[in-house]
Amino acid sequence: LWPLRRAMESEDWLVPAGMQFANNAFDTGNNATAIDALDKVIEVSPEEVSAIVLRARARIESRKNVELALADADLALEIDPDSTAARIARILALLSLEMVEEAGEALEAIEDFAFETAPEEADSARFCGARASFAKEKGENEVADERYTRCLELFPGVEILVSDAIKFYEGQRDTERVLSILEAAVEDAPDLRTFRIGLAMRLSGAGRVDDALDVLRAATDSSNPSIAGGAWMD
Repeated sequence: LWPLRRAMESEDWLVPAGMQFANNAFDTGNNATAIDALDKVIEVSPEEVSAIVLRARARIESRKNVELALADADLALEIDPDSTAARIARILALLSLEMVEEAGEALEAIEDFAFETAPEEADSARFCGARASFAKEKGENEVADERYTRCLELFPGVEILVSDAIKFYEGQRDTERVLSILEAAVEDAPDLRTFRIGLAMRLSGAGRVDDALDVLRAATDSSNPSIAGGAWMD
């Protein structure tokens, strides 16, 4: 993160470095740090929809200023009415504010953005995950389980969906399900370090140290030297 923080001091590099910095911070749960970086990005590039949406997600995850997250989602939709990510962020903000009825209406309004019509796999996975999250927030855990299961069959290696599903099943104390989700994610996206580390840590925590090491060693055979080098470090 240090070189990205330094790069943000340059006017020419503030936006790309700030976005990478914020994404890294968000992925590791440092939501306040992500929000600070995104504030700077949005100040110089006020119509950067990806930054506004990410700030909304960070505010939702932090459980602070969720009203501002909803405002961010609305702003992003004003700039880009077709943004699926902004629509999903708005639904998640409404759910965090316990505005379940409004969230349900918003979810129904984007039914046309179903899996086959969403422009990108990540957007489809967000849409799918939002429907599962909606059921979870309503206390319909069986429905949430069914929806997460279907989503993960369609998108086993999409990070945002996998992350949301893991939070749900950890809340249910279903350790075996979490392991199976991560195993499928590693198989589908073997180059994604987040999945490898997550699986190895949980296997190790379950006393399966040899299995954890096998997961990490497998990536050392990658033809990409940066992935192989990182795997040796892990």
